[in-house]
Amino acid sequence: MLAGVAVGKYVPTDRYSHLATLAGVCDFKSEVAQAARPDGVVTKVGVATVDGVQTTELKEGDTLTWVAAPGEPRIVKIQNPQVTAHFSDYAKPVSFRAPAPEEIA
Repeated sequence: MLAGVAVGKYVPTDRYSHLATLAGVCDFKSEVAQAARPDGVVTKVGVATVDGVQTTELKEGDTLTWVAAPGEPRIVKIQNPQVTAHFSDYAKPVSFRAPAPEEIA
């Protein structure tokens, strides 16, 4: 059983085909792009400072999106009834390392 093997370890989804759907949800870049792509009427609600950034607040259905303004239009926050997500540190380098073999389930 995967649950007993995976405790405290990285789980490579290519080894466990039943996790393919979960892996798709974890494609953060695609999820954000989809959330940022309007499919209805977008209304400007106003302006606000979010996390220290001047933004324009937009509403589409039950989703509010705060976009940095002026300057490069970066999403600063997305909020809907299911989730609130904050975005920061654009263009900052990210460091990571591949897990050691003993860290992989």
